Amino acid sequence: MATNHISTELPTRIQKLLEERQTHEAAIAHIDEVLQSVGAALGAPATPPKRGPGRPAGTATAHLATPPAPVAAKKGRRGRRSRGSYATTGDDSVLAFIKATKSPTTKEIKAHWASEGRGGTADNVLSKLYREKKIKRLPLPGERGSRYAVA
Repeated sequence: MATNHISTELPTRIQKLLEERQTHEAAIAHIDEVLQSVGAALGAPATPPKRGPGRPAGTATAHLATPPAPVAAKKGRRGRRSRGSYATTGDDSVLAFIKATKSPTTKEIKAHWASEGRGGTADNVLSKLYREKKIKRLPLPGERGSRYAVA
């Protein structure tokens, strides 16, 4: 007996839910129209609503009068940056600067390095020249950095 009652009630219940859905869709469409006219009156650009996790693609801008402009495709990845080439090597440049300046500080050597347009810092070159015993390092007392002289 219970199955008879459910089988006759189910189609009417489904019909009622479908009618409610149509009313809600009409109300949403009306709300979208009002918001669009308010936005146009305020001079604000029409922004599409945020997509929810279940909304199908393409329905976010269905309410707009004109579709959004297509996004230009990326032209591809740019290649890696090549190493710079200079008239003198970094080692020779730093050694020449130390000879010409007579015991410059680390800060002065780094400024010279950057003024030549070289990338990075001169720290690696200074360490290499010190290890090879081509320059002497004289720590600055109470300050950060060192003074350098040709060995």
